[in-house]
Amino acid sequence: MVGDRVVGYAGTYGFGRDEIEVVAVVDPEWRRRGIGRALIDEAIRVGHRAGVSRVLLVVPRFSVGGHALSERVGAKRSHSEAAMVLRDVPPGGDELGMGLVARIANVSDVAVLGEIGSSAFGGSPEEASAISRSSIGAVGRTIFLISRNGEDVGMVSIAVDHGAASIAGFAVRPEHQGMGIGRAVLKWLVRRLHGDGIAPITIEVDVTNDRAAGLYRDCGFREDRIYDYLAVAIG
Repeated sequence: MVGDRVVGYAGTYGFGRDEIEVVAVVDPEWRRRGIGRALIDEAIRVGHRAGVSRVLLVVPRFSVGGHALSERVGAKRSHSEAAMVLRDVPPGGDELGMGLVARIANVSDVAVLGEIGSSAFGGSPEEASAISRSSIGAVGRTIFLISRNGEDVGMVSIAVDHGAASIAGFAVRPEHQGMGIGRAVLKWLVRRLHGDGIAPITIEVDVTNDRAAGLYRDCGFREDRIYDYLAVAIG
């Protein structure tokens, strides 16, 4: 802060993994004064204290200053994600169909959520369980556990803040993929959120995941912007 004016901030997000994501923002009038570097340096210290192995700097693709700063602190490209925004609400009713049932997950579901997340995204079930555990009961966060014929086959997480929603942790067990379950769940979910007056609704996808991006487009999402994830190794 300068006086009583906030000229920059950095948010850190752990998600229960061995890394933290960092988003740093500086008021345009106060850039090129070392504020961004100070924020990043403090975020790296937070990572040290948390005992994580790396810090991921989240930088908009076309932010020249953000990429220059990331390069100065030694960050290397990890991956990139496209943020997609719902533009067209898919038609349909309130039912999931296909014999699917969605219910709000609770702490007793952490283990199965970990299994589903690990099978779909990789990593250990313990790490995936930790991510789910941190979301259950958090303000504005909901995880739906999806079952079919009594078997838990998928999950999806929603974060709602100030009337806007972001969808994450959207996973279907590999042996149940290709059956239309993901499409049915996502269309049901966005109709539900839209019916509650929630907007905008966003979802992110790795830019190399053409299959998921195609599914999201089919459900009414369109690419809005791309974020590069740049890693700083710490230890």
